[in-house]
Amino acid sequence: MRSRSSPAPYSHALGRTSFAAKGTRRATARSLDGFPHFLARLDRTVQYWLWRWTRTSPFAWRAELSTTPQERPGHEQGTTMTKAPGPEWEHFGATLRAYRNAAKLTLREAAQGVTEFSGLGKWERGVHIPPIESVAVLDRKFGADGRLVELYTSIAKGDRLRSVGEKPLSEEEEMERRRLLLLAATGLGLAATPGTRAEATRELLDMTLQPPRALEDWHIACTDHLHAIRTRPAVQVHDDLLTDLVAIQQQMTTAPAAEVMELQRVTATLSAYHAGVLTRLGEVGSALRWYRTARGAAEVSGDMGLWLQIAGNEANFSLFGLRDPATNLRVIDNALKRAGDAPTPSAGLALLTGVQSITLALLGRKEEARTAVHRLLDMSERGVPTVEGIWDTAEHPLNYMCAQVYSCIGDFARAEEMRQRVLAQPGGSVGYHVPVNLALHAALCTVVNGGVDEGAREASEAFASLPGSYRNVMITETGRRVLRAVPIDQKNQGAVREFRALLPHDHQPSV
Repeated sequence: MRSRSSPAPYSHALGRTSFAAKGTRRATARSLDGFPHFLARLDRTVQYWLWRWTRTSPFAWRAELSTTPQERPGHEQGTTMTKAPGPEWEHFGATLRAYRNAAKLTLREAAQGVTEFSGLGKWERGVHIPPIESVAVLDRKFGADGRLVELYTSIAKGDRLRSVGEKPLSEEEEMERRRLLLLAATGLGLAATPGTRAEATRELLDMTLQPPRALEDWHIACTDHLHAIRTRPAVQVHDDLLTDLVAIQQQMTTAPAAEVMELQRVTATLSAYHAGVLTRLGEVGSALRWYRTARGAAEVSGDMGLWLQIAGNEANFSLFGLRDPATNLRVIDNALKRAGDAPTPSAGLALLTGVQSITLALLGRKEEARTAVHRLLDMSERGVPTVEGIWDTAEHPLNYMCAQVYSCIGDFARAEEMRQRVLAQPGGSVGYHVPVNLALHAALCTVVNGGVDEGAREASEAFASLPGSYRNVMITETGRRVLRAVPIDQKNQGAVREFRALLPHDHQPSV
């Protein structure tokens, strides 16, 4: 049995193997200024209801709930700062921080006359729940016009509703649950324009009222989302993915047993896509959590091939800020051990091997990187099956990864050969980010070979060619690789300074 204070298992706790994260959750949502209203807010709502499904589904582990808020861990009676019982309070903390940032107040300035600044930090991270009186003071101080109080009240009401225990919800309670889901989704976006709030409500109402989709429709939805990821800015793709993730979670609660496993595969795929989008947006903590959810759903589906594909996808995106290279290499090695000696190459195994070679190159282990590339080329010769979104064609992913490895180790001739092969592919088979990333890697190769000024100018030209809304974290991180390759005594050269000025100071993309 799992107590209310245990880490939320989300959908990855559905299988025999627990994928639950250990330790204290971290609230990692960034300031919402300039982003659409769903960004870093509905993520936790979706994951909460995926988690809720694991607590009520006959296919999942069940957990024990207390019967009153006072009996639940985190609601110690008589305290003014209680421990947060669930991810919805991390939502509240992220919104609190967004309003504080909008008011241009530091933690110390905002906390003055309310609480200790460290206490306010815990509220923002979702570690503790503030008293309603403090929320009201902060609401006035931040100029939130009662929105923080309204959000606080709605989440607290949802908390009380969930405290009734594990009995099935009545029709009235189910309607209230859906109403609170809508309120959480739109309430967390109260800082957005009325038009975007109305669209959020329309999408969620449409999702609630429509009949269940056929499995083929879900497969088409996966293809549609992948196309959007390749052609639209990440900040635009984010909302549509979340809407479908909520919809598929609801469908699984009533789906026939024969369909549940396939819906889990779709959930795994959509969750991995969403994690990649969050990586592009710089939401590191949320991205890692969604990858855990994706791996868990794949585990429950019993599809080892899908699990390896998601593990490879996670390792690939981890190259761009999710993990440091040494940790990423460790994660890759563990996944490869789990794969064992596969008799035939698979898309997941090929992707893991390719990312392993890139990671070794980033760590300066050139010969090991070349060895890993040779293993990848050998797999390709034996034939790697095409998998949409993972290994799309026989040439593009192979040559794209090889180009990155050879650029990192300074092998200009091979890097250029692989780059040209990728660019020769039909336009629909590569995303908008691929040509720019390849150009930045060519600049990296130039810098590694001693052409610092020339490489910095090439990097500036490549980065500036991309519209601001498309400059996601993956592209920015590739640009930072170029800067890291510049010797210390040359970091203040004019071309280097000019390129550094183009890069954002944090991992938040321009929109």
